[in-house]
Amino acid sequence: MFLVLFGVFACSQTQAPEKVATAFKAKFPAASAVEWGKESDTEFEAEFKMNGREMSANFDAGGKWLETEAVLVKDDLPAPVLYTLESKFGNSEVRKIESVEKAGETVVYEVKLEQDENELEVLLDAGGRILRQEPYNEEREEED
Repeated sequence: MFLVLFGVFACSQTQAPEKVATAFKAKFPAASAVEWGKESDTEFEAEFKMNGREMSANFDAGGKWLETEAVLVKDDLPAPVLYTLESKFGNSEVRKIESVEKAGETVVYEVKLEQDENELEVLLDAGGRILRQEPYNEEREEED
């Protein structure tokens, strides 16, 4: 069974400064159901829907885009990423998949897996190379 869960919005609901809201609208003009939160005193996060996907984007207080995450399904992954997941973690249940794009960096794929009652987070590049692999605790994410 394939299950995709979108993370709990851990930030408190807030209103973005005008510069942030303007930058967001310019980068994501088709976004809907936008909810703003504060990641820190200087970072704002928008959770929204666009093109049928649940997404989030972070901006600094000046309106500079920092990061975008989009919830994906297994079929959205590049073939090399799918190959690595199947060959290295074939007996695991995929719990969540996100693409992560940061300014000046290539897109990476963050996959949360359940393997033998343990949860694991794996970060892969588009070529299927594992960049990081570590135990995952969903409660930790909710606190962040």
